[in-house]
Amino acid sequence: MRRILLLLCASIAATTVYALPPNQNVSKTFYWNFTHQAALPPSWVNSRAACTGSVTACVTNAQYNDAAGAAYTTYAATQSAFTSQGTGIFEGRINYLFPSDTPVTTTTGSVPLGYYVLMCNGSGSVTSSAGTGVATGLGALTCSSTYQTVQVTTAGTFIFTVSGTVNWFDFQGPCNYANSACGPTTHIVTTIGTSSRPSDVVKIGAAQSAFMGLRNSSAVLEYYSTSSGSSNQIAVLGGPSGTFALFPIDASNSSHCTSGIQGILNGATSGSNQNILTLNRVAGTNYPTNYALSCNGAASTNSSSASVPTAAVYYLGSISNGNFCNCWVSQIKLFPFVLPTTLLQQYSSAGAAF
Repeated sequence: MRRILLLLCASIAATTVYALPPNQNVSKTFYWNFTHQAALPPSWVNSRAACTGSVTACVTNAQYNDAAGAAYTTYAATQSAFTSQGTGIFEGRINYLFPSDTPVTTTTGSVPLGYYVLMCNGSGSVTSSAGTGVATGLGALTCSSTYQTVQVTTAGTFIFTVSGTVNWFDFQGPCNYANSACGPTTHIVTTIGTSSRPSDVVKIGAAQSAFMGLRNSSAVLEYYSTSSGSSNQIAVLGGPSGTFALFPIDASNSSHCTSGIQGILNGATSGSNQNILTLNRVAGTNYPTNYALSCNGAASTNSSSASVPTAAVYYLGSISNGNFCNCWVSQIKLFPFVLPTTLLQQYSSAGAAF
């Protein structure tokens, strides 16, 4: 028996153990899986207004790469959209093509300057071309496979020629980020005119905001981005400008952890060039003398700045200055204490338990 106990003790001693900070009540942590519950947590609120234009409930969970003819769900004001990837949080956009769900060759009204995304569902295709407007990126698009990014450089009309079977189509924008190409969001329903979809603004419940308001807190967040530009992604978790936030990062370049930390202090956008709908994990701590952030399993990047302020209210997928992550958030966990950097790296690895 003594030999067995000695062997057991030796085995335990050889095992790596990640210790949590002392005197912390782990039971007070908060965890939510949006793919399993398909609902916002109690007391969390999406204040997205009703759509304006031809359809008051134009929000859907349909994506550019859905199978041809795939069914989708429509959501009314204040209702969050859900898919198997989580809950969608998107900036407001207008769909300039109508009627969207019975597509025919269409000439738009005047489209303002900016970046836009063309996408469609079906076995056919849609070809964009100039009318009175001028744009780059125009051409043929095969539905249910990819999307087309267009920059309108001279306002005016554009022509969209439908070929084969097309179930719905969008020419949506303009993107919030005027100087950067943008990725697709979900399908916006139209009927007799354009429809304008307001932005998703998800306010975190008071109990969870209190966690982060301690300034000695940590968070892990998993999401699928739908943005693709070099500077058009911002905080996935934040409050008023300059507060605790986890920034989207490049799945193949952990150096964006550094820009994320720098952005924390002033609410700036964080550089990113992610692959569309690729799973990402970020884990960070909010501590006045050591803000740490780990991205997709990379060793944490740290900042010694002490200027990270507190906030009374926090948001998921946005910050109060009107920027949005354009992503599907699948899981979130909040800790009312600072996690060791070893755990930040472990928890930010895709597939790891956290």
